[in-house]
Amino acid sequence: MTAQKRLPQAPSTPTPELAEFLQPFRVDFTFEKSFTSLERYLTGLLTEHPNKNCATIPTVVPGTPASRFFPPGATGGGTRSLPCIAR
Repeated sequence: MTAQKRLPQAPSTPTPELAEFLQPFRVDFTFEKSFTSLERYLTGLLTEHPNKNCATIPTVVPGTPASRFFPPGATGGGTRSLPCIAR
């Protein structure tokens, strides 16, 4: 029997250090959803997850839908589907 690797999980609330760091930037975000998306994305980047990208971060950050990190109409299947990254 092979042991399955467990993905590291991020906290469901921001760490105090991250919340303190992000506080000055709150005024730059008109919508709360945008600020929350930034906070969840940065939380995902701070995890021990080996593959940090927009498709895998929602799997380790609880309560984060994948649709938050992709522009409307993008499938999120990889870099080819993202118009901002296509070359």
